Amino acid sequence: MHLYNIATPSQNGRDGRVVATGTNGLVLTSSNGGADWQPAKIPGGVYTWINGLAFGEGGKGVMVGGKGLILLTDDGGQSWRTLTVERG
Repeated sequence: MHLYNIATPSQNGRDGRVVATGTNGLVLTSSNGGADWQPAKIPGGVYTWINGLAFGEGGKGVMVGGKGLILLTDDGGQSWRTLTVERG
């Protein structure tokens, strides 16, 4: 497995929370600066690389990857949902 991106959900980055992304839908979270890691909750069927990761205010974040994948979070990266676009 390869890691492609690592980011901190908090604005100052000092609370120890870290999110890492990589190959085959790999998304890991740490609450202690990377000493221990747990898998994040992502939608089923994500088996592509995820290499773009950014966070804004209030724990909101976005990840992008292969095959047009876009995932969103509101909880600092603990759980993610697929961006759905309504066309009308």
